[in-house]
Amino acid sequence: MSAAANGGEAEERERFFEQWAIYRKVIESDFMVHRDVIGAFGAWLDEAGAASDGNGAWLDLGCGDAHVAAALLGAGRRVGRYVGVDSSEMALREARDSLPGTVPEIEWVRRDILEYLRECREPFDIVIAGYSLHHFQPREKRGIFREIRARLRSGGALLLYDIFCHPGRDRAHFVKAYLEWMRRDWSGITEREHGLIDRHISARDFPETPENLVSMAAEAGFSGTELYGDPPAFHRAMVFRPT
Repeated sequence: MSAAANGGEAEERERFFEQWAIYRKVIESDFMVHRDVIGAFGAWLDEAGAASDGNGAWLDLGCGDAHVAAALLGAGRRVGRYVGVDSSEMALREARDSLPGTVPEIEWVRRDILEYLRECREPFDIVIAGYSLHHFQPREKRGIFREIRARLRSGGALLLYDIFCHPGRDRAHFVKAYLEWMRRDWSGITEREHGLIDRHISARDFPETPENLVSMAAEAGFSGTELYGDPPAFHRAMVFRPT
């Protein structure tokens, strides 16, 4: 392996761990309402009986460290198989020890989630998409909804949590409003960390309004219900069922 390759890997690791340190602050301080998302999804799963018999299969798209799935499954809910998909090998390494030992079959896949869905032929009972769809353009989002719909078993559901534009507002408004809110309300984030987050959001985040996302899902054969929305109206948790 060349010195250039080694240097590139070292830079990638450095970026990952810097970003991961920010992520851990976000999780621990609950800036992006993961606790409320977990509570909303847990209540829905229990009411629907969707993780009670231990035979279901879950697909976690953009799983990262599988924080949400681990919390849901660590509360006594049972599944037979879990597949976590993420484009970051380092994130998957963090995820590998996160799930409870009660899950008998676990698979980790390093892939772009749209590429994975296009090639996957396995059916699933629950698909989780957490803070991942907003990285895609509208055409790709529509494709993701279609592919998820094709992978869901009868009676299955998509559990989606993400960032959203305010109703009737565009991406430019979102970026400005979100960064202002973040700098005002996210305590403990350094100026350098704010700069990294600012650049990431400005370059890579393309959220939809709730109405637009529900419409995209409807085109693919889903009906959506909002389970949770935070007071700033940036973060929402929704369940989509096949129509």
